[in-house]
Amino acid sequence: MGNQIFREGGPHRIKRVGHDEYSMTVTIPRDEDGRVARECPNDECSPGYFKVKLGTGILGEQNAAYCPYCRRSGSPSECTTQEQVRYAKDLALKEAHEGVQSMLQKALGPGASGKRTVAGGRLSIEMSLKPSSAPPVRRPFEDEVRRDVQCPHCGLDHTVFGLATWCPDCGEDIFMTHVAAELAVTRIMLSDVGRRKLTLDKRVAAKDLENCLEDAVSIFEAAVRAVVRRGMAERGMTRDEIDGRLKKVRQCFSERPPDQRHIG
Repeated sequence: MGNQIFREGGPHRIKRVGHDEYSMTVTIPRDEDGRVARECPNDECSPGYFKVKLGTGILGEQNAAYCPYCRRSGSPSECTTQEQVRYAKDLALKEAHEGVQSMLQKALGPGASGKRTVAGGRLSIEMSLKPSSAPPVRRPFEDEVRRDVQCPHCGLDHTVFGLATWCPDCGEDIFMTHVAAELAVTRIMLSDVGRRKLTLDKRVAAKDLENCLEDAVSIFEAAVRAVVRRGMAERGMTRDEIDGRLKKVRQCFSERPPDQRHIG
């Protein structure tokens, strides 16, 4: 036991599982809203980053988790972020550092002064142990996401970048829930235009209306693009083929007259 680098037990429930193998439990920190970051295991998925609120959604045994953008499925453990992996390694390194320090302390056996003198005839050796600083452990860095959504099917509370399609827990199609959430923000802005006109200035209110119009057009364009991309994928087109076709389309979703809009 005294020669082990990792001390068994403790807050990380460290356990020796082999000759030079240990297991440890790491609790990933949550953000201020109680959400935990997740990342799509598909390297080609963009943006691939989202968050889920533990304790909502599927509460029983969950065998599969889904990416809200591409619906890639896999075990929940496959959705850990690179920052969370780095954080776990930092904790393991800190535990190993403390274990090595303890082993050296026991091997050298310095006294209360932190020194040990070994005498042999005319020769004496004085040894001292000066512990080094433990390596720092930084919390996982998390991006700010833009929309909070609750799945109408399983109740999962999660956040995403932009428009997404799938619930990360149950995998159901909740695209229109995302669209409705985005439009709700615009409605709130519109409902406040009258007050801002009276308390601030009519030019400010006009600017608010202009911003709401731009947001509505952006939501429409993003929704149409998402639907077109999904349709192309269902027809068997590759990601590169879809990206190439959409590059040719450019801004025709929002800029051309209704009777001239087409996919190309």
